[in-house]
Amino acid sequence: MSYTKRCYTARCYTNRYNSFMPENPYVFGSPASGLSFVDREVELDTLTTLLREGRNGVVKSPRRYGKTSLLSLAISTVRERDRGRMGMVSLAGALDVRGVANKLATEVFRGPLGGIRGSTAAFAEMVKSIRFGLSLAMDHDGKPKVNFELARESEEWPEVISDVIRLLARLADGKRPVGLVIDEFQRAHELDPSLPWLFKDLVDNLPGVSLVFAGSRRHLMEQISQGALQRIGTQMSLPPIPLEIMGVFLAERAAAGGKKMQAAVAERIYELTEGIPNDVQQLAFWSFEAATAGEIGADHVEMGLDRLLAIEEDGFSSLVSRLGDVQARVLAALSAGPQPHPHGAAFMRAVGVTGTSSVQKALAALEAKEAIELTPAGAWRISNPFLRHWLYRRD
Repeated sequence: MSYTKRCYTARCYTNRYNSFMPENPYVFGSPASGLSFVDREVELDTLTTLLREGRNGVVKSPRRYGKTSLLSLAISTVRERDRGRMGMVSLAGALDVRGVANKLATEVFRGPLGGIRGSTAAFAEMVKSIRFGLSLAMDHDGKPKVNFELARESEEWPEVISDVIRLLARLADGKRPVGLVIDEFQRAHELDPSLPWLFKDLVDNLPGVSLVFAGSRRHLMEQISQGALQRIGTQMSLPPIPLEIMGVFLAERAAAGGKKMQAAVAERIYELTEGIPNDVQQLAFWSFEAATAGEIGADHVEMGLDRLLAIEEDGFSSLVSRLGDVQARVLAALSAGPQPHPHGAAFMRAVGVTGTSSVQKALAALEAKEAIELTPAGAWRISNPFLRHWLYRRD
């Protein structure tokens, strides 16, 4: 099935840019805040309570569900309302355990310890208490960056991590909340499966300090939360935002940008993006752009989807080209929609294999690449709905 790429050159939009157009009100690809943040009131209240009261938690969420936006808002809320000494670090991109230590130390000194950097004596005393040598430098935006002065053996880096996290306990005086959110925590498990157990021991010995572990690779986070982090505190999983809430949000944001959106149009955007918050806003963004008049219609949604798929085409093609043959065929078969029975005869015929082991290996490989995921109902689906639409149209 093919589709026609629409014209997006300057000449096509000459009339549009001859007059003022309102700013696009939809936010995607970066943490949403303020009026761009959708719902999550219960989850936000839960997180802020944990951080404020020195309790621990685990947050599991697929990518693009608004996890980072939620965590960031919780941190900023406790900082502003309760003068909390808070920090948030992502372990994504850490190449080894030393990289984990670097990221954690840098954020601890930027965030929770940031308030005492102005007191030279207090700060010097704090650093002096650490068993390992480090120096502080400033990065391009004037924030401190930790550099470890001595190379250490690989087995010593867990001790370094322990020393960094234990600094938080020295701040817990009962007057101000102290907490650290560690996002993409599954990366620590990937680098060294013993690291989550190190954090479990730390949690047990840090009274008055809140540690929140968050991650987006569901199967790894489930493994961690059922193992080392099983009983460390409140366990949270972010569900999709319901249509009735997201639909109202889409219409209100469209109105803020000077355009109308009917409920049926908002529902169509929600349906095409499978309710994934970031993707909902992304398609709404391009639908808003396609509507040159005062109302966003169903045809503008289709134009927005066309444009979005054209933008993503090179990336999608590259992804598929790197897959093995059976993996590519499994992915193509899943483009028809979620599959609750991937080992059934019908699905195996669609893939073109006779043995269940081939399908099972392909599913495992695609999940490891985060190309597919299990829905809450237990069906396999393509993680990115835009990739699914691209594959379905291509095939």
